[in-house]
Amino acid sequence: MTMDIHAENVAVLLLVSAMIGYVSRGVQAISLEVLPGRVVLYFAATERTVEIEEDVTEIADELVTGYESGFDGPSPTVETDIYVGLVDDGWPGRKKRFVYWSKESYLAISNSPDV
Repeated sequence: MTMDIHAENVAVLLLVSAMIGYVSRGVQAISLEVLPGRVVLYFAATERTVEIEEDVTEIADELVTGYESGFDGPSPTVETDIYVGLVDDGWPGRKKRFVYWSKESYLAISNSPDV
């Protein structure tokens, strides 16, 4: 296993833990990208609300806490991106590592004649 895959897998495990209780109803999908010294979290949402923004902040903070607990070395910078729209090629997180995809959003895309 390469170091890049290891770092990505660690980020996924920590993110799944960080997401518990913070995935708002309007969140359609979450993916991540691990880069040198930082992790970017991509959220696709049906709309941008205060609740979603607060939950995204909580998830990012929990992810940092997971890293700081000594799980895997120094904590990277965590960045977030909230995209309002479908989980399609227009979403910046579409080609990144998926961690969450709502059933409703998945079915809407998979039943589309464009897919």
